[in-house]
Amino acid sequence: MWKSFYTLKDKTKFSSWIYRIAINTAISRLRKEKRQPYKENISDLGLQIQEQETSENIRERVDYLHKAIEKLSEIEKAIIMLHLDEKSYDEISEIIGISKSNVGVKLHRIKAQLKKLLKPVYYEI
Repeated sequence: MWKSFYTLKDKTKFSSWIYRIAINTAISRLRKEKRQPYKENISDLGLQIQEQETSENIRERVDYLHKAIEKLSEIEKAIIMLHLDEKSYDEISEIIGISKSNVGVKLHRIKAQLKKLLKPVYYEI
């Protein structure tokens, strides 16, 4: 990023530019891993995710949501994660490289798909 920063024309779009780089890098990595699977578990990396104190029920629902998101395609995951990060449709469209209206359509379809994936889980809880 630091090598290409001087080529950035609109410095006010810096955060969107960083998101776009991160997403493209992640997608490239996932495509590469499909050819050669990554064998190290994320838990083996020593990463710790800070969690807020929540009730057991909410924690289970969040876990089910994460499992459902894992079943989406890379682009769908990126869009829903940006939406969950409270990015606007304009920001998401700029980061992903699709139109603002297409972001709305894709988010609607992703939400419907997640609802369908989570429906059996909510009947169990």
